[in-house]
Amino acid sequence: MAEGPEGVAGFAFAEDEGSCGAIHELYVVPEQRRRGTGRALAERAVAWLASRGALPRIRVEQSNRSAQSFWVKLGFEPVGERVGDAGPGAGRPAVYLERRDC
Repeated sequence: MAEGPEGVAGFAFAEDEGSCGAIHELYVVPEQRRRGTGRALAERAVAWLASRGALPRIRVEQSNRSAQSFWVKLGFEPVGERVGDAGPGAGRPAVYLERRDC
């Protein structure tokens, strides 16, 4: 979680899944965007996963080009695409990205 002058600015949720780690969510309140909060949260999630030996991975909807660009700028590389089969992304095409330099 990140806090700003008005309270909570955003959060990240990552899960250690063994050799792989998933960043399931990263959210920054609109008023706090473009201030480095998302980058800081993402870097903390990556560092947390790396400290456990888990390769960071994220799923981004195919239509969300700005999110894909955000993750690529942080060193993630696309590793495949598929249609979500469960959860909130069920039925929607997604891009999977990984960061291998941790």
